[in-house]
Amino acid sequence: LKNMDSVTNTIIIAVAIAMFLAVILGVLFASTLTGPISSLTKTAGEMARGNLDQQISVKSDDEIGQLTQSFNNLAESLSKTIADMNSEKNRIEIILNNMTDGVLAYDGNNTLIHANYASSEMLDIHDLEKKSFNEIMSVMGVKARNSLDFENFDNDETIIESGERYISINHSIYRNSQGVVDGVVFVLQDVT
Repeated sequence: LKNMDSVTNTIIIAVAIAMFLAVILGVLFASTLTGPISSLTKTAGEMARGNLDQQISVKSDDEIGQLTQSFNNLAESLSKTIADMNSEKNRIEIILNNMTDGVLAYDGNNTLIHANYASSEMLDIHDLEKKSFNEIMSVMGVKARNSLDFENFDNDETIIESGERYISINHSIYRNSQGVVDGVVFVLQDVT
């Protein structure tokens, strides 16, 4: 009976030690797995908020480490692409704003996305961004309800009188990657 009690105690102690070690190993394994994933999730959230200068330290060569490295490469590539796009946008803005011809651009929702100083002067409207699409079309003598109407318009030149000047107006639609009309651009030239 003493031997049975001794064996039972030994088994209970062994099982308790095994369970304790299993819990410790489980916690360690879970933290090595969830730590990097948690870090990736947090960094992805920061990137979604516009903070693209994110790097995560790679602590292993396993699948999680490879995923982390791929994420770092993606963040770096995305940051470079956005910087290139901003640089290109700035160049285009400078060119358009220094043109002597007027340029007005509307998107598919009839929102004015660009109007340079020359267009404002030619149309004699100094707060173009506050005017609706229909108001500007009326001033330019164009009968269109929205920018999508221009898909069916001929690209004929329109000449309007603005003060003591004659303004030639040409338009051109632009399309998105699916080929759908995404807006219209007007070019105004003083032909007085």
